[in-house]
Amino acid sequence: MNSYRGITSSYWRNMSKQRLLLIAAACLHLLYVLAVNIASARAGYRLYYQAGSNSDRVNLNSMLSGKPQQIYGFITGTMHGYGFFAPNVASQYVSQFTFYDEGKIIAQVSSPGIRSVEGLQRYSVWLDQFQRFLREKEQDDPRAELYRRYLKASVTSLCRRLLADYPAAVRIKCQIYLHRPPLLQDMASSHAGLVPIYDYSARR
Repeated sequence: MNSYRGITSSYWRNMSKQRLLLIAAACLHLLYVLAVNIASARAGYRLYYQAGSNSDRVNLNSMLSGKPQQIYGFITGTMHGYGFFAPNVASQYVSQFTFYDEGKIIAQVSSPGIRSVEGLQRYSVWLDQFQRFLREKEQDDPRAELYRRYLKASVTSLCRRLLADYPAAVRIKCQIYLHRPPLLQDMASSHAGLVPIYDYSARR
């Protein structure tokens, strides 16, 4: 009987240690996710609004840049931060094309009228390329400048093709926006804004 009680007591002690270990691991993971989320949110705010200082970012990033943290972040999928929906999913880019006839708006469309699934996928990939533009738009690096010229050439080509579909239009304006998640005070109304990141106009 004493032997049975000893085995039972040892079993429950081991179970308690396992539970404590699991709770500690869960708490550490939540702290890591919280730190990554804060760093991602601050980086996104500075990127979109060009505000804030870099001192707190350096301190937080130094805590997350160690080799063990990088490996853990890669395995758990949290190393790239959080977008609006899930880890490693960026916010969506949207486009708007406005057609003018001597200052008067005659049409507005959000896409170039693509009907095929393949075409829509290619257009979505093209929109996602503005993520790099947003990150490098202030850089003087030759590669960044070449990428900006590439984007401008692709936007120019697309706008000229769309102008051909609207003979009455004399000017077209292309605007690229990034979805902004609702602020805390806007959560009740589920209002989400659009952050303008690119603007281009062309005449016939």
